Amino acid sequence: MIKKCSLAVIGKVSAPASRIQVEHNELSGRAKDMGAAAVMLTIFMTVGVWLCVLLN
Repeated sequence: MIKKCSLAVIGKVSAPASRIQVEHNELSGRAKDMGAAAVMLTIFMTVGVWLCVLLN
């Protein structure tokens, strides 16, 4: 379920940035980086929740 959420986030954020373009667009790169950061944050939060559940 977490994987589906992560893929949905990165898909919605980086889909407009994945258009075909010849020149380098800094905003497209930033959008993809933000999508990847959102996925990483989701993974860290999931690990944190599981650690809290398992240790208590």
